[in-house]
Amino acid sequence: MRLITPVLLFFLFALLTYIESDTREFTNVSSNSKEVYHEGILKEELKNVTISSDYKILVDFKPAKNSIDVKQEIVWINTTNHPTNEIQLHLYQNAYSNSKTLFRTNKVFPEESVTRFNISRVIVDNYETQLQIIHPDIKNKYDSTSARIVLERVINSGDSVKIQIDYSQKIPLAKGRSGYSADKTLFFFAQWFPKIGVYKNGQWICNQFHPFTEFFSDFSRYEVAISAPKEYMIASTGVKESSSETDQGEETHTFIQYGVHDFAWGALKDIIYREDVYRRKDGTEITIHGYIQENNEKFVTRNFNAVKNSLRFFEEKIALYPYETITFVDVTKNSGTIASMEYPTLFTFKTNEFSPIDKHSPEEVIIHEFSHQYFYGIVANNEVAEAWLDEGLANYFTSKILDEYYPQKYSYFDFFGYYPIKGILFLEIAEIPLVYTLKSFVIPSVATSFANYYNGTSYGSLADTSFKLMNRIVYNYLSYSKAEIMLQTLENYIGYERMMEVMRQYYEKYRFKHPTANDFWRTVNEHTGQDINWMYETIYLGSSYSDYKILSINNTEVGCEVWIQRNGEIEVPQIIALYTDKDTLFTQWDGEDRVKKIEFVSENIVIGAEIDPERKNLFDLNFANNSYLHELQIKGSLSIALKWFFWMQNLLMIAGGLS
Repeated sequence: MRLITPVLLFFLFALLTYIESDTREFTNVSSNSKEVYHEGILKEELKNVTISSDYKILVDFKPAKNSIDVKQEIVWINTTNHPTNEIQLHLYQNAYSNSKTLFRTNKVFPEESVTRFNISRVIVDNYETQLQIIHPDIKNKYDSTSARIVLERVINSGDSVKIQIDYSQKIPLAKGRSGYSADKTLFFFAQWFPKIGVYKNGQWICNQFHPFTEFFSDFSRYEVAISAPKEYMIASTGVKESSSETDQGEETHTFIQYGVHDFAWGALKDIIYREDVYRRKDGTEITIHGYIQENNEKFVTRNFNAVKNSLRFFEEKIALYPYETITFVDVTKNSGTIASMEYPTLFTFKTNEFSPIDKHSPEEVIIHEFSHQYFYGIVANNEVAEAWLDEGLANYFTSKILDEYYPQKYSYFDFFGYYPIKGILFLEIAEIPLVYTLKSFVIPSVATSFANYYNGTSYGSLADTSFKLMNRIVYNYLSYSKAEIMLQTLENYIGYERMMEVMRQYYEKYRFKHPTANDFWRTVNEHTGQDINWMYETIYLGSSYSDYKILSINNTEVGCEVWIQRNGEIEVPQIIALYTDKDTLFTQWDGEDRVKKIEFVSENIVIGAEIDPERKNLFDLNFANNSYLHELQIKGSLSIALKWFFWMQNLLMIAGGLS
């Protein structure tokens, strides 16, 4: 006992210290200086923002009736050089109106999850009119997620038009982004209001709500007043300007945000609220609002640290976060797909009961959703057409931030812990089998993307229109995984500092704008300092795979020749290394030929050769065949085989004992 007791006391003390540090109160010490911000955005950024719409929305939230009544006024300004005689709007909530919409095709929803806009009045300027349903992407008579208003006058450049829409909406049981959780402690509202599309180059872009792609809207000003029962806290995009009591004993909370292209909010009860600040290098402060489930209070510090680490990384590597606030909501487990979603100045996530920090949970999701504040939120590409431009970049920066601030991620052989078990592949990391060890293994941040890429190398091209892809699986493979691997491969070839410079320049040029993939590649070409057209041609535009293989090493009179084979259509510049008993020789190859002979001049004894020794080409499906020994050596193979037979013998003995 004299040995055991001190150990137990030590661990008890450590545990109590951890719990106390993770549940401490956060207080707002922000000066909230109005000299720095204008309606939630840094004043110095105003010159970079072009506002096309001004939304004023009054919401009467009635949780007892599962409904909202809304009065909405939009002033749209034609900021382009092209006239228009119509306005197009998104009616995203109509995606849940029946089982045959584009979004709900082949999806079975309960009746409680059905909803739509019930529009009672539409007034343009001073006359009443009607919305006309349109199908800009795919003809579907059951889909009413895009609409237009035909105007009685032409809106020329610089002119404006005022639109008033009164409507009610049943709040659905959450099966998508909006709705209430099964326990009714969370009501969340995303894509919940009629929202004007993007008018660009004389054309309206107002995509329908597709099964797996996201959204595209212009930068606007929002002023939203939400009346709700007092027992509900309101988490929202933007800054809270005021709260006041209504005649019905409720509270009205008014939020304002300038320079964002969407607005989301949630009504929450039985929730923990914490507040902290992040101080930028220039001394200005960002208020962080956190809404955490009561049983997840021990994660409070980790949640805030994940946000602060993200803010710090982007400030140091890319640019200042331009908004006054950032809000996160830890949602309940019975809340559809409300979790793991991003909106301007607001994002959601879900916390697993068992979430050790070396599993990067929930940090990985928090960092990913925060990264969208920059790439989607500020650099606002069309997610419906080119989803990789935000999802791929968010994945890439998530890996960078995790590598910068967090311990390496490990996986362990543990049937009842958190090691993945899928069929007979019970020894694996991200679907890469491990057959001869029970040790813990470091999982690279990009491991999940590798696994997805290996499963879907030829499903499509990153240049394909996102909403036209085969299904959500292909969408995820391309937009998230292949895009991240491409960006990491680009970094491997141009270097980390040059890559950050490319990202800084891309952000600087296109913040508060709507860039396309061509704009991204133009930035890459301008700032990499080398020719990377091979990546654009074969990786970005292509839909094949890469596998470089050394076929043989043959002696010659002056040295040796190395024969290399290229499988797949991806062509990547390569470095070939020849290992001798005295030194290592290197040569470069453009990687284009199907079969290539590389000649080396050396008087030394050749040990072997290797292609891409630094593993820059992450698209190579099989690194095992990248190297080749001049003479067969069986010691390593024999060691692996013996371990394999040992563990298989033990496995069979265990299985026999269970039968």
